[in-house]
Amino acid sequence: MRLIAATNRDIIEAIRQNEFREDLFHRLNVLQFRLPPLRERGQDVLLLAEHFLKHFGHTIKKPVKKFAKMAQQKLLSHHWPGNVRELRNVIERALILETTTEIQPQSLPNFDIETGLRKAAPPAKTIGNQSLDEMMFDFEKDLIAHVLEQNHYSLTKSAEQLKISRHALRYRMQRLNIGTGTDTEEEPTAHIGKDATP
Repeated sequence: MRLIAATNRDIIEAIRQNEFREDLFHRLNVLQFRLPPLRERGQDVLLLAEHFLKHFGHTIKKPVKKFAKMAQQKLLSHHWPGNVRELRNVIERALILETTTEIQPQSLPNFDIETGLRKAAPPAKTIGNQSLDEMMFDFEKDLIAHVLEQNHYSLTKSAEQLKISRHALRYRMQRLNIGTGTDTEEEPTAHIGKDATP
């Protein structure tokens, strides 16, 4: 049996801080590979972005197959502090927002603003002991719930306001555990709850 272990922690420092067992480290440490962070991998950013675009395009059935040149430059110029997970989330969001046949730079986040916010308010990542992914999940869920309520739970009007397709809205609702009360094509109602069925 072969065991492959991965971490984004500095294991030597973790051992010094008594946060990782040294004997376990020596058992696992037969061969090491260091994967450079996304910011050091040049054109790999675009390869991964295209992979995620294809993946999410198939998932939400949206025929967006490439990135505009300016969008590519924007992706390549970003520092990617959140590494591959950040890139994955950025591409998924861009695909949902995009209304043309290719990803435009306007559908990508304003990275300068996000970086500024990250530097200005570092404690925000640990509010309530939540991870960044958990806070993003909650924010997105609250936003969609607010728009649904504002539009009296009309999926058509809510999708128009969010500038996404009705199908994309349904996909997000399912992922965020925002369930629909009915499944008619006209105007299904919606409710929010942990046990909601999509």
